[in-house]
Amino acid sequence: LRDSEFRYRTVTELTSGFVYEAHLEGDRWRMAWVSPGFERIYGCTLERFEREGLARFYEPDALVGVRDRVNAARLGHDSHAEVPIRDLEGRRRWIAVAVRPVRSTAGGAFDRIVGAVEDITARKLAEEELRIGELRYRTVAEAVPGFVYEATLRDGEFRMTYASSGLERLYECDLETFNRLGWRHFQRFDEPSEQVERQWRLLAGEVVIAERRILSAKGN
Repeated sequence: LRDSEFRYRTVTELTSGFVYEAHLEGDRWRMAWVSPGFERIYGCTLERFEREGLARFYEPDALVGVRDRVNAARLGHDSHAEVPIRDLEGRRRWIAVAVRPVRSTAGGAFDRIVGAVEDITARKLAEEELRIGELRYRTVAEAVPGFVYEATLRDGEFRMTYASSGLERLYECDLETFNRLGWRHFQRFDEPSEQVERQWRLLAGEVVIAERRILSAKGN
C-alpha cells in the first residue's frame, strides 16, 4: 500500500496539471485532496480557492459546465471537457478536465469524485494563432485581383489543393472541375519544353514567375 501511494503521488507531481479527490457531503462536493499542480494552475492554495469561490476562477458559461459535470457524477457518469479559467491574478488559462465518479462502498451511491486536470493553455494559444493566421491568409487571398493557390507537383502532374475564389472568375470553373480537366486543358499555348523547364525549376526550390495565355473552362 505504501509503495502504491508513493507511485501515485510521484506520477501526479510529474504531470502538467493535477489530480484531485472530492467527497459528497450533503448536497455539496468538498475537495478532499489535490496534488501540488493545483497551485501552479490556479495560483493559490486549495484553502484560498475555496474561500474565494468558483466564480472567481470560472466565467459564467464555464461555471454552468462545472455544475453539469458534478450533477453527472452523482448519476455515475464520466465527463470530459476543455474549460477556460482565470487564475488568482486574473490570467486566462485553459484546462482539460476528466471526472470519474466513485462509490465508497460496493453497491452504494456515487459519493466521491476522482478527477484529472491538465494545463492545455499552450496548445490552445497555438490553435488560436493558427486560426488567426489562416484567417489573415484567406482574407489577403480573397483581396488579390487574381487568385492564390496551393498545389502538389508529382511525376509531372500539377494538382491544386486549395484556391481562393478568384480561380472561378479566371478559369470559369471551380477547383474540382479544374483538377478533373487537368492543367493542360487550360494551358494549351505553352510549349512542352517550357512546361518541363518550369517544373524542374519548381522542384529545385526556385521562385518561378511567368506570363502565359490560358483558356477558360468555357473556351474563352
